[in-house]
Amino acid sequence: MKRLFYLIVIIVLPILLFFQWKKYRRFNPPMEYSYPVNDSIDANYHDPGLVLTYYQAAEATGSYARHCWRKERIDVRYPNLDNPKEATAARTYQQHVATTQSLERKLLQSAKWKAQGMSNKEIQVMEGTGMNPTQLSYANILGDTGVVRLGAEGAGVWHIQRLLIQKGFEIRLDGIFDQETLAALNAFQLQDSLRQTYGVDQNVLQALMNE
Repeated sequence: MKRLFYLIVIIVLPILLFFQWKKYRRFNPPMEYSYPVNDSIDANYHDPGLVLTYYQAAEATGSYARHCWRKERIDVRYPNLDNPKEATAARTYQQHVATTQSLERKLLQSAKWKAQGMSNKEIQVMEGTGMNPTQLSYANILGDTGVVRLGAEGAGVWHIQRLLIQKGFEIRLDGIFDQETLAALNAFQLQDSLRQTYGVDQNVLQALMNE
């Protein structure tokens, strides 16, 4: 009998404590609700208006929670979901949180890209196209056609020549895809058992970039 009593206590006591804790949280919430602004965001984001919107959204999230508690005695973080009014307030609060977090993720991603050396302009392009930094670097080198061939000139060719030089080929670094550059490219492809393409596309560029 004694053992049965202890067993019941072990089962029931945690349940009672849990419901007491929920009741305490509902009726004794912190008076200063606030959404913690993340200091790691990109404060110099290419769209300053979005940074301002983030700060406003964070403030609005905390402001709404404080309003619900002070005016309605509703703790939006620990609502009684059986009460329609509290359930609605909690959903609205979660919408505020989701909006703020969405803005925060965008600004944190921008900060991460900047730590990798990306500029505001490059970040804007990546966000608009869905490209990642590697894909953007390919696009910057290969241009609109996606292929650099004999006779091409410009910064893209310069980068390709630099990569070939890093691979040990002695060629001029002048941004002109001439016969010398093509010969080095063909030698690189032969050396790495790659199909000769007589030009540089994304697959060839990826092989050149690999250490």
